[in-house]
Formats: sequence, C-alpha cells, structure tokens
Amino acid sequence: MEEKIILLTHGDWGKTLKSSVEMILGKADFVSAVALTPEMLLAEFRQAVEAAILAEVKKAQEKHVLLHITLMTDVFGGTPTNVAAVIAKEREDCAISVITGLNCPLLIEACTQISFGGELDIKKVLASCQSSIFDVMEKITGK
Repeated sequence: MEEKIILLTHGDWGKTLKSSVEMILGKADFVSAVALTPEMLLAEFRQAVEAAILAEVKKAQEKHVLLHITLMTDVFGGTPTNVAAVIAKEREDCAISVITGLNCPLLIEACTQISFGGELDIKKVLASCQSSIFDVMEKITGK
C-alpha cells in the first residue's frame, strides 16, 4: 500500500509546514499541499483537492499499487475539513482518511512512520501527538 499525505489549509501554511518538516526529516515527496485562498470559491477549492487526489490515484494505478491518502486539515469545521470529509465519503478509487488539528508534531510523526515503516497508523499518530501540546514552563519547573 502506498501512503500519501495532502495538507489542506487556510492559506499557504501547509506548504510552509511541509518545508519546515523537511528541514528536520529530509525530503518528503509523499506530502503535498492544497491552499484555500481568500479569493477561492468553495467549488474551486474542492476542484483543487480533487485534482491533487486524482494525480495521486493515477500515479498509483500506473505502478499497480493500492493507495491510501491521508488528508490533514487545519481547523475542524473549516472549509478544508468539510471538503475533505465530503470527498472521503464519496471517493471509491482509493482509501482516504481525514485528520484535523494539523501541526508540526503531527506531520513529523506521520512522515516518520511512512519514511521508516512504509505505512501510516492513524491511531498511533493521534495518540503520539495528543501529548505534544503542553505548558513548557510547567513541564520543566513542575509548577
């Protein structure tokens, strides 16, 4: 099974986040980003997401491999998440998961799993990343 990640965000920070993660881990060719820009209509954004998915589906079909795409979105209830959920329910040509709450530790964990294990375990990614948000001073001082 081939794993792909598509970042769906308000603005271009998905692309920037990918670049930041690549500074830490190295190249992540299996990650791409689609930005929702202020001038885009809902239909245009959905079309852009569908095009990104279709490109990955075609590549997988050419290689004769099964495909799993994880759509990572920034904000639950926002347009990127809503579009991702609708597409994930409708598409039947590949397996699609949707995760919201995108942040650097989440993407690092997912990329590490794919780079070193080949497969993405969504439950392990979520469990690992839920502990990545905390009060630093409380953690280091115990107060």
